[in-house]
Amino acid sequence: MKLSIIVPVYKCEQYIIECFQSLLTNLTDDVEAIFVDDCSPDRSFKILSDLKNRFPDKNIEIYQNDVNMGSGCTKNNGLSHAKGEYVTFLDSDDFTDDGYYYKMLDIALKNDADVVCSDIVMYEDNIIKDDLNVEINSDDDYILFDTDSILSSWSAASACNKIFKRKVISGYKFKENSKCDDLCFTIPAVACSKKIYYCLNNRYYYRMTKGSLTRAVNIKKYTDSVDCILLTLNILSSINYNAADLFIVTNFIPLVKNSLYGLNTKLKREFLKYLEEIYENNEILFKKHLIDNSYALERDLRCIDNNQIIISYILDNNIMGLMNLR
Repeated sequence: MKLSIIVPVYKCEQYIIECFQSLLTNLTDDVEAIFVDDCSPDRSFKILSDLKNRFPDKNIEIYQNDVNMGSGCTKNNGLSHAKGEYVTFLDSDDFTDDGYYYKMLDIALKNDADVVCSDIVMYEDNIIKDDLNVEINSDDDYILFDTDSILSSWSAASACNKIFKRKVISGYKFKENSKCDDLCFTIPAVACSKKIYYCLNNRYYYRMTKGSLTRAVNIKKYTDSVDCILLTLNILSSINYNAADLFIVTNFIPLVKNSLYGLNTKLKREFLKYLEEIYENNEILFKKHLIDNSYALERDLRCIDNNQIIISYILDNNIMGLMNLR
C-alpha cells in the first residue's frame, strides 16, 4: 500500500458524500481510505456504510470508536490501522481538487519525499473566502521547498494539506482531549524532514462551518493551544533548534497577540493568568528560544506592536502587564 487517507468523522452527514466523492477517484489498488467515526449522533456512519457497499472494489475501511473520544484520538486511531508508505488526513466536511492525492503521491514517489504540501483554501457557503498560500513563481508542477518557508506559512500546522512518509511521523501522535491537536504532530514531522516538496495548482478545500472547533472563541481553545505549543516546543527543542526558534515566533507570539484582541477583558485576564503559570513552570525552555531570537527581529507581524515588545513583557515576568496593551 502506497498511501493511506485517514478521515476522522463526526456529525457531518451534510457533507460526507462530497468528501467521499472527492477522494473516490484516487482510490487505486495502492491507495486506501480509512474512515473513523467518533460516535456521530447523526447519519454519518450509516451514509458511509452505504457508500462502502456501493464500491466493493475500492480499498475502503470504516471503523467506529466505542465512545466519543475527540478529534485527536480519532486520528490516532486511524493511524493505527494505516498500511500506507505515506499517510495523509482529510476532514469529513472538506474536499479536494480532482486527482489531488494522485498528484501528491506521484511527487512523493518520484522524489522519495519526506513531506509533500499543497495549497489550502478557506471555503464557506460555496464561496472561496481566503486563498492565503505561499506565493511561488514557477511553471513547474512542483518544487523542492525549504523547512522555514513551510513552518512560516499559515497552514503549517495542518495535517490535511500534506502527505507524510511513514518513517517521518513515527513516534508522533495527535494530542488527545484537546481543541488544538495537530501542532505536536505536524510541526515536528515537517521540522525533521529533509526533502519537502510543494505541489502547485492542487487545492485542499477547508470548509468553514458554523460552530466548528476552529471557529469557536472560548478560553479552552486558547489554553489548549498553549498546552500543545509547549508540548511541540519541547519536541522541537530536541530535534531542530532553529525550528523551535521559528515556531515560538510563528505560533506562540501570535497566540498571545490574538488573545489580546479576541478575548473580552474577563477571559483575557483568565488566559494571561494561565499563561503566566505555564511560563513560570517552563521559564528555562521559553527563555532558551525567546532571548536573542533572530526570527523575532526579522518577522515583525505588527498585530499590536512588534514582536519584541510582547517578548520583553514575557521575559520581564510581566505577562499580566499585557492586559494594558491595545
